[in-house]
Amino acid sequence: DTAENIALSPDGRFLSFDWMGYETAGHILVDRTGKGQIVETGVAPVFSPSRALFAAVEISESGFGALNAFAVWQVVPIGVRQIGQIDEAMPSMADWRIDRWAGETCIQLSALPLSAAPESGVSRTRFAARPRRGGWAVARGACPSA
Repeated sequence: DTAENIALSPDGRFLSFDWMGYETAGHILVDRTGKGQIVETGVAPVFSPSRALFAAVEISESGFGALNAFAVWQVVPIGVRQIGQIDEAMPSMADWRIDRWAGETCIQLSALPLSAAPESGVSRTRFAARPRRGGWAVARGACPSA
């Protein structure tokens, strides 16, 4: 196993790093408040503008990813808590990424068709994630301009 891209957040609260093992990889975020909390986010998470929320999307065709889902967490005074996760209900696409947060209630994501390689020049399909009763929902479309 290896650890790379070790970083401390600007406020010193979070330590994060990428890890790689045999046929698997991920990203760890350590909340240093209280007794500490380790969160596997699959890839480096993207924080909302207020830093009260963060999200990550990591979905691999092989299923060897550490998260293999889209997930959102809330930063509370001590610790973080997951407030949404979508795995099987995510559209079948490749190369998922979070493009930006649009305020605190919409996350712009994009992905490629399964048959397209990231360097192929195929246009990315846009999706928007928004809070819904009991979690978050992802649907084709765009967030409003921030």
